[in-house]
Amino acid sequence: MVEAARKQVPASGKLDPEEVDDERDVSPRANTDDTSGERVRAIPAKGGTLVVVRKVDFANNGIDHPDVEFSFRKDSFTLPVGKDSLSKEAANFLTKNYPTSFEYINKE
Repeated sequence: MVEAARKQVPASGKLDPEEVDDERDVSPRANTDDTSGERVRAIPAKGGTLVVVRKVDFANNGIDHPDVEFSFRKDSFTLPVGKDSLSKEAANFLTKNYPTSFEYINKE
């Protein structure tokens, strides 16, 4: 009975990642269909799936901003700028002071 629920493997023997279901993976996902507008991407130094910038890190540099999380699983390490996730001031600070760790994509 379990075999009937599995995807049919094509003749090539390979499935695309989006074709593989994993019921144990319950990580939240962002709607990545809309990647328009300014976004900042985090570039992790040692791998991993999460880059966090804490409120205290922003505050130490005179910026009032809550914690932000760049998640590989949720949004491919990107956050929109100017919406509820990353302010323009915080985005400019990160990309200017840490250019090997953060970069603008789709900069307008």
